[in-house]
Amino acid sequence: RIMFETFKVHGFYLAKDAVLSLFASGRTTGVVCSLGGGVGHNVPIYEGYCIPHGITKLDLGGTDVTRHLMNIMARRPHNSPV
Repeated sequence: RIMFETFKVHGFYLAKDAVLSLFASGRTTGVVCSLGGGVGHNVPIYEGYCIPHGITKLDLGGTDVTRHLMNIMARRPHNSPV
């Protein structure tokens, strides 16, 4: 209501970000794997609709990956090739 009355919007489409990510790749069916700073999600999508009972959450994020890579690099001698 706020969007229509206050901002005079003619139309409004609300969707999950995973569905929009899949649409952006030109597909309507697939699995979107999203990795944030602290958590990851796998979202199955069929014909543009999210399958809620198929969503999985992983308590692993980008900060965990960064920390792991820093540990690997810290153990490696400085003069060794990458």
